[in-house]
Amino acid sequence: MSDRLPPFDLPAEAGALGCALLDGNLVADLRSEWFYDHRHQLIFDAMRAVGNAGQRVDEISVFRRLKDAASPDALLEYLKTLPDCAPSSWN
Repeated sequence: MSDRLPPFDLPAEAGALGCALLDGNLVADLRSEWFYDHRHQLIFDAMRAVGNAGQRVDEISVFRRLKDAASPDALLEYLKTLPDCAPSSWN
């Protein structure tokens, strides 16, 4: 975790990342320093790197980027859960 103090909302952070995985254009509207959870910062930085490389930002491209960076398996598994965290009209 970060050394920053609350307020923070980890489910909201996960939801924002989930939305960005579903719509890669949203990455441009976010900043790494807005995320309290270090996992979220790492995932967002990978999203930004994928987008900056001219690739489509989605779960697969971000997974590959993290895997190439030798990210821990737990982070890769966590990444898979993020699209389900995105808010939808079904909720």
